[in-house]
Amino acid sequence: MVAKTISRLSIPLTTNACPTGSGGSALNPGAGKHNEETLYKRLSSKMVFTHPRLTVMEDQVGLPDGQSGDYLWFAGRRGGVAVIARDSAGKILVEKEYSYLSGEALYQFAGGGIEEGEAPEIAASRELGEELNYRANQLTLLGSYFADHRRTLAKMHVFLGEDLIVQESKTRDKYEVDMQSFWLTETEIDALIACGKVVNASMLAAWTIYKNRKQ
Repeated sequence: MVAKTISRLSIPLTTNACPTGSGGSALNPGAGKHNEETLYKRLSSKMVFTHPRLTVMEDQVGLPDGQSGDYLWFAGRRGGVAVIARDSAGKILVEKEYSYLSGEALYQFAGGGIEEGEAPEIAASRELGEELNYRANQLTLLGSYFADHRRTLAKMHVFLGEDLIVQESKTRDKYEVDMQSFWLTETEIDALIACGKVVNASMLAAWTIYKNRKQ
C-alpha cells in the first residue's frame, strides 16, 4: 500500500500494488529493458523553429542497428494539469468546451498548462478557479503521465479536488468560449465513454488514473 500526498491541502491516497509478470510479460516493468548498447545515441541537436508557445528541435540520432536518422521533439514544454472535482455526494464536475481544430464541443475536466515557475498543484487550483469558479480545499495528486512521449518530456498531472467552495474567478483565458459544466455520477461518465462521446485523450487518461487510484 502506498500513500501519496502533495502540499498541506492534500489528503492521503491509497493505491494497490502493481501486478507483476514473468519473462517478457507486459506486467513486468523490468522485462525487456534496453541496455546501453541498444539505446538511441544523440549525435547532434539543432533548433528548427521557435515560437513563444513552442520550440521544435531536430536531433540526429544513432540507431541500434548502426543507421542514423533525424528525430523531431519539442523543447521547453512545462506540462499541464487536469482536476477531477468531486463533491460530497460523489458527483464529478465535467466541462464541455468548444475545440477550434475539431470544430466540436468536447467533454473534459478542468485543467490547462502550467505557467513558468508554477508548481503543478498551484496550476491545478488556478485552472479550477478560472474555468469553473471553484476552489478545492483538498487537492490530491492521483498520478502523472507523458502528454506526448514521442515528442516531449512534459507531463500531465491529474489531481482530485474535494471540499469545494464557490469562488468567482476574475480571470479567464480568452480562448475559452462556449463552456458548459455538468455534475455527473461516475456511472454517467463511464456511460459517456462507453458510447464514444468522450474523445478527449486527456480526459480519458485522467479518468483511467482516477478510477484506479481513487480512495
